[in-house]
Amino acid sequence: MGTYEYFQPVTVEEAVELADKLGSKSLFMAGGTDVIVGIIEKVIRPEYLIHIAEIEELKFIRLEDKVLKIGPLTTMAELAESEVVREKATALAEAARCCAGPQVRNLGTLGGNLGTASPAGDLIPPLMVLNALIRVTMPNGEKIISVREFFVGPKKNVLAQNELISEIVIPILPAHSGSGFSKLGKRKAMTISIANAASVISVDDNGLFTDVRVAVGSLCPTVVRLEQFESVLIGKPSTIVEIEKARNLVNENVNPITDARATRWYRNEIAFPMVKKSMENALGAIR
Repeated sequence: MGTYEYFQPVTVEEAVELADKLGSKSLFMAGGTDVIVGIIEKVIRPEYLIHIAEIEELKFIRLEDKVLKIGPLTTMAELAESEVVREKATALAEAARCCAGPQVRNLGTLGGNLGTASPAGDLIPPLMVLNALIRVTMPNGEKIISVREFFVGPKKNVLAQNELISEIVIPILPAHSGSGFSKLGKRKAMTISIANAASVISVDDNGLFTDVRVAVGSLCPTVVRLEQFESVLIGKPSTIVEIEKARNLVNENVNPITDARATRWYRNEIAFPMVKKSMENALGAIR
């Protein structure tokens, strides 16, 4: 695994100051489900490892003033089990439930899924369609970044080395809204997504779409919002028939990749079925 110096701060301020002092060879680690693998495989080679798992101020789930606030050290297991997350951000809870296996869900964190920035990260599409915001703490203050602006490439995000995610903020959906998630892997559990999708749907009293948001992951180099597909559905009846009429726009909005898990052709074939399933789940979750 190589050698590195290990630090374990107990506050956000201490963690950020350490990263700023230690410089570009330092790396934050939370649950370690990605970082340790990267170190073993020599994909990442930090000289200093800043283990933030003991920072209690980063562990919370709170409902406040029409927003859901979640700490970055909240684990996937905690997201899946939280009643307030299941009610207010159903797609996120479902994605967390589908992630990996029990051992990883008990260690892997929301902030880690964001920081790793994998296009196959199951928590990212739900956060994108839920219009989540990311609060980032820096040595000289804080800033807010939308999830849509956070990712700049495969396993790349906008964070500087001395910046730390300190909170994820999710606006509460209005009445007559729901969110849903779908995932396809080579097995039913403990697998990386070949494709995943998340949707948010709002309808009016006549059952017409008033808001549609859809994001797909593990198809392209980054998670993608399907804006053309979304816009054509606004004002249409909220039925599967109308969704199917717009299916060609899904494939026009994605540029699938070929990798060890699936070919470009296969991902192109499954893109719409994954979107459709996530939207069916969102329609079923409307309150």
